[in-house]
Amino acid sequence: MSSDKTNCPIFVNYHKSDDISGTTKYKDGFINKFEFQWMSKSKRTLKSPDVITIRENKIRLPLFIKKSNDEGTDFYYMGDVQPIDSSFKNDKLKDDKGKDVNVVTLVFKMNVPVEDNLYNYLTEANI
Repeated sequence: MSSDKTNCPIFVNYHKSDDISGTTKYKDGFINKFEFQWMSKSKRTLKSPDVITIRENKIRLPLFIKKSNDEGTDFYYMGDVQPIDSSFKNDKLKDDKGKDVNVVTLVFKMNVPVEDNLYNYLTEANI
């Protein structure tokens, strides 16, 4: 969240490495070229202030994605997104000890659909 609370850039590493912490193995991904499923940071619920702010849909939400950490630090700007209110739900991830950790899952609507070439590139499996 920006310090002036006008925007909240969302950065996603699309294909996550197997050796990352369990609480960062977010199940983020395109549903199609118009919708993107996203998980909040861990230890969040529907009552967390940042989740409430996103759900209120009164701030700018620019989405940035990189295919994997193998690509370095550059992200693709995907455009701004809008949260779909009915998609918000409390969810769980397992930490490295197998314990449940709170997270919120939701779906964003893309303001502009993802271009075919970029969509195919990001969604194809890492080899």
